[in-house]
Amino acid sequence: IGPWARVLNRCFTVLMTGERSMRILLADGDTSLAECVTRGLRRLGHEVQHVATGNEVLRTHQQADVVLLDLMIPGLNGLQLCREIRAACVVPVLALSSDRTEATRVLALRAGADDCLDKPYGFRELVARVEAVVRRSRTARSNASRPPMSTCPASSAASPASSSSALASSRSSPVTSGTSTGLPLLTTIETAEPARRSVPAPGVVRTT
Repeated sequence: IGPWARVLNRCFTVLMTGERSMRILLADGDTSLAECVTRGLRRLGHEVQHVATGNEVLRTHQQADVVLLDLMIPGLNGLQLCREIRAACVVPVLALSSDRTEATRVLALRAGADDCLDKPYGFRELVARVEAVVRRSRTARSNASRPPMSTCPASSAASPASSSSALASSRSSPVTSGTSTGLPLLTTIETAEPARRSVPAPGVVRTT
């Protein structure tokens, strides 16, 4: 009943949140901790591959959806690994730091990590951060694949050259009276003026 309950719970989570199974590369030299994390992530339906050296990270990181990288992993410097992974591909990297200092977190982020989590960490926070970095990465790639939106239709935008030529044409063509291209200037002005009424002088009674 236990395994089936976990499977059903995982299916319910996927249906409610749209979360998909991920291929997670766990790079950590602490074997006992890595085994616990691997079991927990697999219970959630994710595929997990554990490696214990920096050289193995370089060989396998391009097949993963996200990399959990212990900065103190044996073999290679963790910050240098971040730089090499970021130079090779756009896979999200969640750095794991043991010294719990701000300086290390800043260096990891500047080296190419998408987030940094201090060890020891809670499993639920680890899962939440993994989902967050993967979600941001997928959103960024989805937005990058969309065609750019035009701010205004090309047909409705008049070019500066055509506007300038139209203005010059209107200035160079005089308006003459009696032409077939429009009303005479004098007639237009006279028509626009209101008709004046004669006002009788004081004391004078107008008879109809």
